[in-house]
Amino acid sequence: MRTYNFEKVREDSYNELEKMKKEMKYTNRLNFKIEKEQMYIRETSNKEYDNLYNIYDEEKLYNLRIHKKSIGKFSSEERNEKKLINLKVLYCEFKECRFENIEFISCIFIGNVFLKCDFENVIFKDCKFYNEEDDINIFKDECKLREVRFNNSNIEKIKFENIGLKNVYIKESNLNSSIFNKCIMKEVIICDSDLSSIKILRPKHLDISFEDYYLSKFDEHTFIDKVDLKKKDKNEYIDICKVYKDISTKFEANRLSNIGGEYYYIAKLIEKNGLKGIAKLKSMIYWALCGYGERPTYALITSLEIVLVFAILYMITGLNIGGELVNYKSALRGNVDVASINKDFINSLYFSIVTFTTVGYGDITPVGFFSTLLSAIEMLLGVTMVGIWTATLSRKITK
Repeated sequence: MRTYNFEKVREDSYNELEKMKKEMKYTNRLNFKIEKEQMYIRETSNKEYDNLYNIYDEEKLYNLRIHKKSIGKFSSEERNEKKLINLKVLYCEFKECRFENIEFISCIFIGNVFLKCDFENVIFKDCKFYNEEDDINIFKDECKLREVRFNNSNIEKIKFENIGLKNVYIKESNLNSSIFNKCIMKEVIICDSDLSSIKILRPKHLDISFEDYYLSKFDEHTFIDKVDLKKKDKNEYIDICKVYKDISTKFEANRLSNIGGEYYYIAKLIEKNGLKGIAKLKSMIYWALCGYGERPTYALITSLEIVLVFAILYMITGLNIGGELVNYKSALRGNVDVASINKDFINSLYFSIVTFTTVGYGDITPVGFFSTLLSAIEMLLGVTMVGIWTATLSRKITK
């Protein structure tokens, strides 16, 4: 039975991110030469970027440093008329630029860096953000993506770092090996997309959901980190719990039941923190008994603890061992025969084990009401715990 080691996968994902930063090939191509092509974007002098400039179809932006420019910003009514088709944006740096009310169709973005850029009401349709030479695109340093749609686009190996995504819709797109690091993800909807090997690391906020007509693809290298909870109130726990349950369901649907079980376990731990009273007590018992059905060893450890505790209680309440009475009530007052403790404890432990497993050889018997009551309780616990352990273990083996 192979166990999915969440912490090991997390560490490997962090190492992969660091390796990716060191091996970025596209940086050698960003020379930012001043060319006539740089005039394709009109510079603005104020923070609102009110001067509008249209990038016409079939144009090409190559090796440019573009700062504080407005790209698009057509009105909502004009957006369907002002579409950019077959535009190529290659090895450019965009810093503090605004992309607004614009639709990119069949455009190519290769090796670009977007720093502190604002995307609002932007559509990428049939676009390509990746080439075979691994010249990736990077969105970082507090970029904002609001009301952005990716339709049938290849955003493979794209890197998002320390950015905000809100109301982002990703449909029938390829996110293979993309990395989201330290991102705020709010109302991100994914539909029928390829999330193979995607990494979501150190999320500051995680609100993603799936609206699949068919099935978004996960693989054994897909990794979604634990979210950093801020408010820690009931509503936040409920919302995050639902996210991880949805993720668990997607792994299960992709026949990765073992990984799906791990995300279900994370969801239940988060849910437990948001519960109160009897509901929280039940959840804690369920966790201790079997780790919400995902930790067979918990059942075994709990069983051993029960056996040990009852062995000590039998020494206090009384046992008849071959005609010899063992009763350590006097130990509570400090009168203890140290020489016989080890022998009596081993005998009590033996009786606790045979009682827990309901074997009951009869060579040792309980003495008195309390000792008999304890043995009856332990037998019930034994039958229950053996069943739980067997069922949980079988479930994990099957996965």
